[in-house]
Amino acid sequence: MYKVHYFGGYGAAEPIRLLLAHAKQPFENVDYTQESLAEAKKGDTLEFKQLPVLEVEGKFYAQSHAILRLLGHKLNYYPTDHNQAFLVDSLLDSFKDFVAVYAKASWAQDEEEKKKLFAAFFETTFPNWCAVIEKRLIANSSQKYIVGNSQTIGDFILCTFGFSMVFNEANPGKAPLQEAIAKFPVFSAYLEAQREENKEYLSTRRVSPW
Repeated sequence: MYKVHYFGGYGAAEPIRLLLAHAKQPFENVDYTQESLAEAKKGDTLEFKQLPVLEVEGKFYAQSHAILRLLGHKLNYYPTDHNQAFLVDSLLDSFKDFVAVYAKASWAQDEEEKKKLFAAFFETTFPNWCAVIEKRLIANSSQKYIVGNSQTIGDFILCTFGFSMVFNEANPGKAPLQEAIAKFPVFSAYLEAQREENKEYLSTRRVSPW
């Protein structure tokens, strides 16, 4: 049994949950509050004092993308071809950068600064990133997957983005994301293919705005 330690929302743990569900691996969610996280930081289970953490047979693994790679190797969702592995890794790195820009805008305290940051995000950061994904999908052997002809950890990252942020009815900020991504038809079609690929988990998971 795998245990996914995180808050009650989707966030950085959702690609891990999605992968485990796709691989038919039972897992348990261990939910935290800010208070229980503060208490857990006093111990040794959270190596970097942050979440998510994956627990496997009493051993704790930290850092979300490293966990994805670990499970990808173990459960056959990580390419053995070096060039394909590079494409997956660079996607994960780019996604981390992209989310950091969005998070900076979201957490800005000054309203004018928030508007300025979000404007830059939707005018430049997001369309530029979507254009790269669109181009990669067109160049790939199958437009159902981001790399190669089968599901990889890269797909779990993009699927989570699509259905935790863009097409998540509980997300109050979904409208501008949907409007922007509609300009990229191959990427949009890919996300619908991913919805079908992961429909069992997506249709039964708990509702969260993030």
